[in-house]
Amino acid sequence: MTGQIATIGNFDQSVHSIEFQEQERKLSSYFFHVNQQPNENIGKIIDFHTIWNAARSKNILPSWNASLSDDLSDWHKVMRLNEIGSISKKGQKDAIHSDIFKPDSDPKTTLTLGKKLEDISAKNKNKYLEYLSYLHNHHYVISIGTMPYYDGEILPIILMSLPLAENGELVTHILSAVTALH
Repeated sequence: MTGQIATIGNFDQSVHSIEFQEQERKLSSYFFHVNQQPNENIGKIIDFHTIWNAARSKNILPSWNASLSDDLSDWHKVMRLNEIGSISKKGQKDAIHSDIFKPDSDPKTTLTLGKKLEDISAKNKNKYLEYLSYLHNHHYVISIGTMPYYDGEILPIILMSLPLAENGELVTHILSAVTALH
């Protein structure tokens, strides 16, 4: 995995990083202020950031709306939109759920944000709250690592999570996309 990270880009400009390992999921997450541009060597996921960034104006975060959804139509298969509310709020909901992110609940019921806080191991709870705190404080995240796929195969991936705000300032949603590393 280290060789693949080296070919993806340099994350020295990140303001913070967190390492996660939860069962088969292993991620190195790098945080950047929303005004920082990502390294162009991160692969096609940079296009996801470019569309999100075009929806911003100055220091205002974009909100989830029909226009942004249309602009991201090519990404719908690999993205997830999570309503997060307060970072202390349990039971966050998915507004969109893609083919790539394996649901943790019955698809006929309301989907939850990956693993709810109470389902995360004790060693990762504080890391997850820290992760959400950075997103709430106008940072985006580029994560490199591995995750299980539907068939049980472990895939090397790059995941980008971007903050959205209904009022342009207070983060209410996280928009994420994942692509495989080749």
